[in-house]
Amino acid sequence: MKKIMLLTIIVATLFSCNQLKKDSKEKAVAEPYKLQQTIYYGGDIITMEGDAPEYVEAVVQREGKIIFVGSKDEAFKQFEGKAKKHDLHGETMMPGFIEPHAHPVSIGAFILANDIVAPHEWRMPHKTYPGVSGKENYLKAVKEIIDSKKDKTKTVLIWGYHKSWHGVLTLKDLDKVTGDVPTIIWQRSTHEIYLNTACAKKYGVKKGDLSEADNEQADWDNYHFWERAYQMMKGTKLAPFFGDQEMLKRGMDRISQLMLQNGLTAMMEPSFPNSSFEDEYAVLVDGTEKAKAYTIFLIAGFPEQFVKKIGNDAYEAHIDSLPGLYNTEYIKFLPKQYKTFADGAIYSLALQLLDGFINCPTCHSEWIIPLEPAQDIFNYWWDKGYKIHIHITGDLAYDKYLDFVEAAMKRNPRKNHRTTFHHVGLFSPEQAQRTADLGVEISANPYYLWALADKYSETGLGPERASHMVSLKEFTKRGIPVSLHSDFAMAPAEPLLLAWVAATRIVASGKVMCPEERISVYDAMKGITITAARTFEMENVIGSIKEGKEATFTILRENPFKIEPEKLKDIPIVGVVYKGRFILNKKTALRGAKNSSTQVNCKAINGYFAKNTVRFKNNFKHFVLTNQHDFDNYFGIAKTMKNKVDKVDFEKNFVVAVATKPSKISKEIEPVYCDLENDKLTIKYKITEGKENSFMSTGLYLATVPKDGISSVIFRTRNDVELIEVKTFKKSMPGGWSETEVTPEVEKALNFVLQQMNTSAKLDKITHVKTQVVAGINYDIDFKLDNGEVWNTIVYRDLKGNYKMTKVATLKK
Repeated sequence: MKKIMLLTIIVATLFSCNQLKKDSKEKAVAEPYKLQQTIYYGGDIITMEGDAPEYVEAVVQREGKIIFVGSKDEAFKQFEGKAKKHDLHGETMMPGFIEPHAHPVSIGAFILANDIVAPHEWRMPHKTYPGVSGKENYLKAVKEIIDSKKDKTKTVLIWGYHKSWHGVLTLKDLDKVTGDVPTIIWQRSTHEIYLNTACAKKYGVKKGDLSEADNEQADWDNYHFWERAYQMMKGTKLAPFFGDQEMLKRGMDRISQLMLQNGLTAMMEPSFPNSSFEDEYAVLVDGTEKAKAYTIFLIAGFPEQFVKKIGNDAYEAHIDSLPGLYNTEYIKFLPKQYKTFADGAIYSLALQLLDGFINCPTCHSEWIIPLEPAQDIFNYWWDKGYKIHIHITGDLAYDKYLDFVEAAMKRNPRKNHRTTFHHVGLFSPEQAQRTADLGVEISANPYYLWALADKYSETGLGPERASHMVSLKEFTKRGIPVSLHSDFAMAPAEPLLLAWVAATRIVASGKVMCPEERISVYDAMKGITITAARTFEMENVIGSIKEGKEATFTILRENPFKIEPEKLKDIPIVGVVYKGRFILNKKTALRGAKNSSTQVNCKAINGYFAKNTVRFKNNFKHFVLTNQHDFDNYFGIAKTMKNKVDKVDFEKNFVVAVATKPSKISKEIEPVYCDLENDKLTIKYKITEGKENSFMSTGLYLATVPKDGISSVIFRTRNDVELIEVKTFKKSMPGGWSETEVTPEVEKALNFVLQQMNTSAKLDKITHVKTQVVAGINYDIDFKLDNGEVWNTIVYRDLKGNYKMTKVATLKK
């Protein structure tokens, strides 16, 4: 009887479920317009499917999934009136950029929440840190940071030290500049730390804390720990600091800003966690839930297993349990994948080399995992059918792990195993061929070349090997999939920067090293989209624009395939679309707040300074400039060897500008939005004060705006209800004449006329000005004298600055 009742319940349940599915399906078909749908059109849409750039006219997303890819006509035929419209206005839409190897919490959040003194400049969302070279300068910068801290009991972490730029760091050096403030120096690689005496005392760090094997990677005289010894210290004695939730959350908020600014919609972290699972996971949940703008994919690995001393079988069970226990909408643990390690960090000059180091007596190669246990680890996960990710930097390590793969293939052949070598600083063409033959794939950090090639040519590797670092053409010409990663913060988490280095092989000095190893722009862009997704087995979900995949895109100001490769890194990121939701990158490229045909682009321009002829009645001044002459009256070119000067096409655009009155307090003008309603353009901005300088400076924001359909510009401060100023935009007049504001140049031209007029009356004011650009410029000026007379004149100024009246002053009334 119980069996009959149970069967009845099961049948009824199945019927109810099927009826529910049927009802839901019928409802979706009957009322599709109630679903959240968007049509994207009006710009270059690049799918990143196939072996060359493939364009479509329109994409339609529904509830975060791509449901249509094709022509604009067909998209409108099927979905107009049932979907919102997102006109790209000539911008470029690509699959969302992907970071296939980074460490958002264990490294990124720490660095962003603390201080940086590094060899090269770092532009972070909250601050730009200048590059520092030389031991004296390094120690001075560290001391300035320590002296700036109000609470001398809190631990200070400073990232970026590198002995090739900063000299050998001793405990005596460190104690001298840090005193009693507990201090951790995190080496540029994040594979090493130095503690001062106060820090060792605070956390009870002492000899005997490490095993005999791990002590081989420790210098107790200088409290210097690297590789396994560093991992143990970080995961045990220093765990209270590295698990500080308040600090990590502050850094994670900045990671979210960084993701949006650089167009990143997904990031994969191999070997999660690097310290405490609970602490790092809690920070990820908090940060991703706040942002709702990207997905973090996580792979377990050696660091956690090593610190916790978990056996392989138990750790495999742990990996299998993670998705069910910890996946959220924005965090995804990836089963059947494992991260292990070969040799030491390239930034520590600890990589394993076939031919040894040059001009570096203190350099020492390291194995993070000694070879014998390393092969046992590799074989375990290989036999379990896992995709294995391996940290490899030197060519000797590369060779050894190719041997591991080859032996495993002979013993237990696997098709499509996709074992991936990460970083790959040095390798040979012969090793690249073995890579192809064995089915190994690559995730490379091309930034090694940019940051290290110049210095390592002198110390460590020598010019031949340094110039051949990360020679990615050896892989792409053999058909090996190559993704590009930052290993943040081993490189800035800027996908376009990584693509730029790979496609140009330009290094920090400006030289091009081994240009024959440049890869195509298409392969470089695949490396941050579809191949990046392939690196962690998610290419069927993200990475290209294809029906059925997530509606996750990055929107660019320019098409990377229609500009010179040298300009790749400078393409502004307009924003991202994350699972169908458009998110504006307000810091880099402004879009209208309304998703309609009233959107307008305010494109920031760089390379100019405000001249001292600008007159300020208040603490700031607004401009609307419609021609080159007026623009040149106020702004000069601030051209240096490194910066970019953006030109303005006044035929199509006008310029809006905000400048602050010169002051010793530095000021940054940050646009908040640029919104067009009817024919009125509203620019909202905020002014942030910085530090006090010994010199006067002017804050400046310049942007171009398309002329079409705009009659006026409203400038607003951070207070959204305060109307600051209205500037009427006046179109060019017949004959090439444009109405113009009164500028110092206009006043000079009129002064030339007044000196030749036979009158005792004085100038009251200039009432109206028109300009005409010829081989020089004509000024048509109406002016009023203090006796009430209004006159008109036309003055010509040639290219040498000489004036001539082409129409003598004539009394108008």
